[in-house]
Amino acid sequence: MEHDPKKTAQSEPGPAWDLVWKELRQVGIMQGQPEPSEGNLHYGQNAERAIEGLQDSKLPPGDVANIGLLLQAAIQAAELWMRRPAQPQPTSPARKKK
Repeated sequence: MEHDPKKTAQSEPGPAWDLVWKELRQVGIMQGQPEPSEGNLHYGQNAERAIEGLQDSKLPPGDVANIGLLLQAAIQAAELWMRRPAQPQPTSPARKKK
């Protein structure tokens, strides 16, 4: 079986959706798994439903790849934000006595 150089995530929807799932796995969201969850929110289940709906809409592969890039940016920005040192809370001025 030869590799077709024209078949990339930009031209084929299957590989593009695989990239989306790869980004979600970075934060523990895996296909077919309802977890992680918090209370009644099941992020894995919600992600799978959303992806199924998007797949049904037959987005062009380039748009699917853009969704993957958006997820990647959001996940990486959240990771950076969580690693930054805690900022000191602003102090409020002392109240004046009447």
